[in-house]
Amino acid sequence: MPERAHVSTIDTATFEDGLIEAIEPIRQFALATAIFHLFEAGIYDRIDDAPSSVAELASALGHDRAKLQGLLSYLRNEELVTLDDGEVALTRRGRALAKYRAWYTMLIGGYGQTFMAIGDHLGVGSGGAARDIVHVGVGSCGISRHDAFPLTQELIDKMRRKPEVVCDLGCGNGMYLVEFCRYFPGLRAVGIEPSEASCAAARDFIAEAGFSDRIEIVCNSAVEFVADPKATKPDLYVLGFVLHEILGQEGERGVIDFLSKIRAENRGAHVVVIEVSDQIDEAKQMQHGLARAYYNPYYLLHYFTNQKLETHEYWMSVFARSGFEVLARATTSAEVDSTGFELGYLLRA
Repeated sequence: MPERAHVSTIDTATFEDGLIEAIEPIRQFALATAIFHLFEAGIYDRIDDAPSSVAELASALGHDRAKLQGLLSYLRNEELVTLDDGEVALTRRGRALAKYRAWYTMLIGGYGQTFMAIGDHLGVGSGGAARDIVHVGVGSCGISRHDAFPLTQELIDKMRRKPEVVCDLGCGNGMYLVEFCRYFPGLRAVGIEPSEASCAAARDFIAEAGFSDRIEIVCNSAVEFVADPKATKPDLYVLGFVLHEILGQEGERGVIDFLSKIRAENRGAHVVVIEVSDQIDEAKQMQHGLARAYYNPYYLLHYFTNQKLETHEYWMSVFARSGFEVLARATTSAEVDSTGFELGYLLRA
């Protein structure tokens, strides 16, 4: 159900009441940043295993004790940790954050600098703002475990014959590839990722999971890999949040050329496409709780990072003009994401 519209009390309250309401976003900005660092600095994992003294925690992680104390005191005041006689532990609310860690990795670690650079990139010809591609990839893969990967599984299950070789174009940290290999015994997979740092992270993740013998990581762009006649020819290409990158950087012609190249080079292959439908101007739909909490900032950052989201109708037109038949389409489980904004397509050349 859509949330009720918030009625501001800024104009009718005392100055202090109005101030508290007006600067609440500043509190949330600082809190989101602190939570990201709680995870990223290794603190969360340490105290998730068992409570620790601040002194022991600082020594184990190589942190300045006074600065660590300040961060933990702040988090105590936000009721995420407890501090009793110098011992720090997670609260129930703090423990509940673990399953949502990937959203902080992507939106704060990956795109935090993007949000801060918006003002510098409003001007004509100012180009795209920077992002941390490794954190974007790792965070995106973590989020996908809950939404995009189950969606991909649902679409693959509609194929008449299960794939033997899968190629993930834009594989991030390799999570998709590991999940594929777990889901399909005997499957071989190849991941394509343009960032060498992301490739290194993917190889480490895959090795830790024990799938290095079944998964290959190639440092290359999706466009160049598909155009390489010597490249692996899979049964299934997976394009998770890839087409909107190509659209933003090379335009519609670039997307159609890319898909057409897949069709020409591997006519028997299937393609799974996962994209987010652009709903930023749909005022009613954007009042949904998850639309406001996640998709609104997600839509915003795409205007400043040379990425271009589009609608379902647009993608259906592009698939047809690229020579693909849409065999099936689906959206996320309502238990995870009831907006219906994330879309999945199973294509066949």
